[in-house]
Amino acid sequence: MSTPQAAVYLLNRDPGVARPVSAIDFFIKKWYNIISFEGKRGVLPAPGQNNRTEERPVADRKIKAADIIKQAVCYLCGLILIAVGISFTKLSQLGISPVSSIPRALEVIRGFTLGTTTFIVYCVLIILQLAVLRKKFTWQNLLGLPLTFVFSWLVDVFGTNPNAFGHLLAGLPAPHNYVVRLLYTLAGIIIIGIGVFLYLRPKWIPMPAEGLAGAISSVTKLSFGDCKTIVDTSMITIALILQLIFLGGFSSFTSETVVIREGTVLAAVCVGQVVKLLTKLLGSSVDALIGKKPHTSD
Repeated sequence: MSTPQAAVYLLNRDPGVARPVSAIDFFIKKWYNIISFEGKRGVLPAPGQNNRTEERPVADRKIKAADIIKQAVCYLCGLILIAVGISFTKLSQLGISPVSSIPRALEVIRGFTLGTTTFIVYCVLIILQLAVLRKKFTWQNLLGLPLTFVFSWLVDVFGTNPNAFGHLLAGLPAPHNYVVRLLYTLAGIIIIGIGVFLYLRPKWIPMPAEGLAGAISSVTKLSFGDCKTIVDTSMITIALILQLIFLGGFSSFTSETVVIREGTVLAAVCVGQVVKLLTKLLGSSVDALIGKKPHTSD
């Protein structure tokens, strides 16, 4: 075996059988096994799966560098689309999407950018994961921190606040009648749904809200969907309380700085349905394209 190959031996599934694998492939698999949350209990089951996924190392399957690049592009495109969709729901003045409701309330109250308040709130969600999981909380859960930083940055880059970095969508015309506002809301819901669909396919690091739902699910044994509903409902409730106390009471529902309105409820109900529809129509095709073969537990 030549030195440049730097070959190492990994045991195959058959006892006593070894196969040579290059050092580059070995480290790619190790790194991929860190960032991928596929099959890890109570973290983030794939759409259509329940919380009882069978835990098995991703490195047991052959991983190609090209597939990792495709998955990274899919993951990043999903995050970008979610950020864009959030801006549409914010601009609609009919209520922002649920997971951005508290950040939006803090943005208006404190004058920070939406990306900054998103980073703060999502860090709190990671701390809540620690409180829920306790000894089950691992350093892998902390990978939500760099993800939070990247996503918060994307929220500002594709945001509408002229004081934020990037604010690429600041030039979008503000809607002045209810029909256009509703169209902005529906566009935001569809864009967020597509983004969530793409971001979920690689089964990489979950966003803090989904991570908290997965943590609650692993402790309470409730389904992931039920726990996600609990998290979203809690965030909407807190944001609504902040809106009523600090943003003018009931008159805040007709102001330009509204946080919670019917658009928030529509997003809470419809985003999941968009993801479900896309998963049914395109899930297998996208998985095959990015080298992510779906599997179910026996």
